[in-house]
Formats: sequence, structure tokens, C-alpha cells
Amino acid sequence: MRTKYIRMITWFVLSFICCFSQVSVVSAKDTLPSGSYQISHISNTALMMNQNVQLSTVANDSTQKWDIINQDDGTFLIKNQASQQVLTYSKKQVQMEDENDSKKQEWLIEKVGDHYQVTSQANKKYTLSVNGQTVCATKAENAEWNIESTSTWTGPVLSASAGSIEGPSGKETYYNLDMSSVVSNLKAHGVQGDYWERADGAKMYGAYVMVAANLSIRPYGTILPTSLGMGIVCDTGSFAQSNATQLDVATDW
Repeated sequence: MRTKYIRMITWFVLSFICCFSQVSVVSAKDTLPSGSYQISHISNTALMMNQNVQLSTVANDSTQKWDIINQDDGTFLIKNQASQQVLTYSKKQVQMEDENDSKKQEWLIEKVGDHYQVTSQANKKYTLSVNGQTVCATKAENAEWNIESTSTWTGPVLSASAGSIEGPSGKETYYNLDMSSVVSNLKAHGVQGDYWERADGAKMYGAYVMVAANLSIRPYGTILPTSLGMGIVCDTGSFAQSNATQLDVATDW
């Protein structure tokens, strides 16, 4: 009887731990999906821009669009679309630097009510805040931001089962090939980035989904929207001869 009782207690404790762990993982991944965003402080309608990490009231400026990249470990990269530099915490300051796998470039993004708090992974005492029009990192407890998606695609999304769809930039299909030569060729054309595979199977180059396209109208390095997020042209194929706007999306499906 005692053994049975101990087993029941053990099962209950393990179940509780398992459930708690699952909730924690989901909340970390679901804090903010990867995508294109604009960032503004809750007390200031101005948008954060990459130049000197300032707030600006200029609307629809490409320097105000950020790729927020969920790294699946609870941390995020915040990359400016115009400069392709990454938001970096350094010596109690915020600045833009080239991406280099540093923890100083990793951020924790937590939902606080209707807003977000952005904390440095390198030093969790410091959160993203403002000093006048300058974005900085301080120990402020209530440094909260509006982070609003700039993605507007609401149509069908490419998947293994769908096969092909009409996406935001034209017909989309997918292919699964070794990308080493494609990456080498892209770098040879001066387009810098790192290759990786997203959790949903999309093959990525930096912050962008890798796509093949008609190079005569979409040269190497062209950034354009796809149903899976912002894409980068890195390849081409025979399909381009019959459909100039078709994209072949690189996946592991």
C-alpha cells in the first residue's frame, strides 16, 4: 500500500513538472513570432529607426522596419531591414553592429499587458528604454514598447500538402536540395548572411527565406515578401522561363 502511495505521489510530481515545462516552452516560443515589425515607445508615437538608434516621426521609412528573429531558445535577434545590422547592448548603451553570434545581440522579449519589454540577454538588469529621442538600455522597470507587425499577407501559405499557391509576389512552389553551393554563390555576389533551417522547414539565409526566382527581374539578394515571410533571392531555375514572377521556395519538405 505504501509503495502504491509513493508511486502515486511520484506520478503527480512528474506530471506537474512536465506540464509546467511544456507551458514554459510554449510561452517562450509564442512570445513573438519571427517577422517584420515596427517598434515604438508607449509614451512616444515615434518609431525606432536604425540611424544612431533614434526615435523618428517620419512615416513609412525603411529604416524603421525590423526583422525580429525568434531563435527557438527564448532569445531574439532584432535586425534592421535597411542596414542589416543587429541591435546590440554594449556598456549600458544600445548600438547597431554587424551580426557576429554575440550574446550582446540577443534579447528577451516579454509581453507585459498590451505591450512588450525588451531585456538584454547579456545583462538582464538592462531593458530597452528611451532618453529623449535616443534608445538606450537602463535599469528602468517600466520600459515598455509597442511592437507592431508590418506583415500584411493574409492569403494562403505554402506547405508540403499545398504543393503550390499564389503568394504575395506570385506563384510559389517549393524545392529541397543541398544549399551549400547556393550559399557560396550568394556570398560570391556580395550578399552576406548565415544559412540555417527554421523550425517549420523553411531554409533561411540570415533573416530571410531562401527563394529561387527569375534573375532578370529579381537579381541575387532581392528582398521580397513570400507567404512564409520575407524572402531573399538566392537561386534560379527553369521554371523562370515559363513564369517570370514564380518563386521556388527552399524547404526541407
